[in-house]
Amino acid sequence: MKDLLTAFLLLSILSSFAQSEYKQVNLKTNLNTPTTRIDSVTLITNNFLKDSAEALALIHAKVILPLAMQQHSAALFDSCLSIEFLYQGEGTLLNRQEYIHDRINGKWTITDVQYENVVLQFYDNMGVLTYGNVVKETDEFGKPQTYFWFWADVWIKEKGRWKLKELRAIN
Repeated sequence: MKDLLTAFLLLSILSSFAQSEYKQVNLKTNLNTPTTRIDSVTLITNNFLKDSAEALALIHAKVILPLAMQQHSAALFDSCLSIEFLYQGEGTLLNRQEYIHDRINGKWTITDVQYENVVLQFYDNMGVLTYGNVVKETDEFGKPQTYFWFWADVWIKEKGRWKLKELRAIN
């Protein structure tokens, strides 16, 4: 009986999202690594069943970016950045190759990243993700630093996988 009641409640919740009006839904992600945390995402959706699965896939891809920075790994960057990737922040504009080169040759090391106020909305095969993050790093002189950033990401599907097309600081 308990399973039947749970199934009915779940079906009722899911059917309420089948309507065409947009709703904000808080999704728990459980995608925390020891050094990168995204606890939840606010999904703006009019198709919860489709968009929630895509949201989790996109967030899985998002977690790779700070890990690539922490490890200075060209292979990890390659796995999550679109072929047409652009970065705009810190007073500079970098294409994919420039960004990867800059990040893998950086003399700093990111030690911890916490994402906050993460909001995601899909437009066909594009996702727009906005968020703030707290980044802790050790700079090139060995001194610990903490930065607060606000970002807007544009994600696209490339060969069936979510890839970051544009990363823009909005500080």
